[in-house]
Amino acid sequence: MLTFSIIIPTYNRASFLPNTLKSILKQEYSSFEVILVDDGSTDNTKEVVLPYLNGSSRVSYYYTDNQERGAARNYGMSHAVGEYLIFFDSDDTMHTDHLSVLAATIQEEKSPDFLATKYQLSDGKKIYRTDIQSLNSGYYDYKLLLGGNLFSCNFCVKRLLDDLVSFNEMREYAAFEDWIFLVQNLTRRKIYVVDAVTITMNDHQYRSMRQSNKKLLHKRLASSEYLISQLSISKNEQDSMWANSYYFGAVHAYLENSRWDCFRFLARALKYQLDFKFVLLAIKAVLGKPLITKLVSR
Repeated sequence: MLTFSIIIPTYNRASFLPNTLKSILKQEYSSFEVILVDDGSTDNTKEVVLPYLNGSSRVSYYYTDNQERGAARNYGMSHAVGEYLIFFDSDDTMHTDHLSVLAATIQEEKSPDFLATKYQLSDGKKIYRTDIQSLNSGYYDYKLLLGGNLFSCNFCVKRLLDDLVSFNEMREYAAFEDWIFLVQNLTRRKIYVVDAVTITMNDHQYRSMRQSNKKLLHKRLASSEYLISQLSISKNEQDSMWANSYYFGAVHAYLENSRWDCFRFLARALKYQLDFKFVLLAIKAVLGKPLITKLVSR
């Protein structure tokens, strides 16, 4: 039977961890271990986790000094014994069939190196579709990720890959280390996307993607520059990465009701690439988020 090592980095997520761990321990598929890496939490994470350590031999807990998620994930990888590694966030939940869907796909596709199911988003009141849900099932390479990381950190990878590039541990790229990891590794391999929603990502005010737009855009641009410096990709592919990075900043500026920044970032995006979604966002910015929200809610 396949064995999965589920690696969960966590930092001050004591209020979310119980639901995450409960969802994992309710899996239909039983051959797995959970490696929880506490990245220097200052809340009561250890106390919250203790009952799960005593109640299940599947769960291991490691406390480390705060070094950000890339380092925590690498630390978890060094302690894993499963045939496949599953990276998971400490504030999300697995549907009960998540592991069984992955296991069945691994058998059907003859042990792909990378694979992922789809996820939905919840704000606690309503369920939202995500971009990955529109993807057809099948194999994809790094080109799918030039515009950003559709997978977040919800993916599975064969552990014993000789040329697997580990997670970047630089704080400058924190929040995008999963994107860097996938792009670097998928230049040589492909990821199989399963057409099944088996994860719910919880949207809340403390998510890493809720940082200030200025900080997020700086990290996104720095990550783009790093990837371009490391990879042999075409000029068009580089332009696509830059355009979508500035579009990322424009979207966040729009969400923060900062029209000027939204237009400024869109102008930079258009220097690299013309895309209908850029034009659509410009129209939405002209109308303003309050009016758009009012129109949509009718």
